[in-house]
Amino acid sequence: MEMKTFIEQLEKNCVDFSERLAVALDYKSEPITYGELWNLSGKVYAYLKSHNVGKEDFVLINLPRGSKITVAMIGIWRAGAAGTI
Repeated sequence: MEMKTFIEQLEKNCVDFSERLAVALDYKSEPITYGELWNLSGKVYAYLKSHNVGKEDFVLINLPRGSKITVAMIGIWRAGAAGTI
């Protein structure tokens, strides 16, 4: 059995289950499907990479409570950096 990283397994799940609900924190947060999660976190990833953020970098997340924090964190991980709230 081949070991996958968290991001590799998440990508597989996002492709295989793109229409399924991935993040729904409370009634105020907009629910996000796996497909949306992968696409939105990809935008965070692309932004960070365009600003040379990567391995061993830290990124501060300053967002209100909600599902967008999850999107930001996954985008940060995809870039190879670490995030903190």
